[in-house]
Amino acid sequence: MTLTGAETDLLLLLWNHAGMLLGRERIIELLYNSPGAVEERTIDLLVSRLRRKLAHGGRQLEMLRTVRGDGYIFDPGMTGPDGEAPQR
Repeated sequence: MTLTGAETDLLLLLWNHAGMLLGRERIIELLYNSPGAVEERTIDLLVSRLRRKLAHGGRQLEMLRTVRGDGYIFDPGMTGPDGEAPQR
């Protein structure tokens, strides 16, 4: 799995704010140092690509949760949809 620069930046940002709700506008401010640098939809696409790349054995992990209408919460506990941590 190879992450793009933007995906890496997003993952590091989320990691550094693990457990915190981050709205799209706040993510844009933190990543680009400017509130209007990119569209909010850009963040949704980055999250989608990151989720795909972080999938474990074809299963989506619930490490990056969407809070509808509010933003995202990163949970590095890496639990699967059944609440169990993936086997390594």
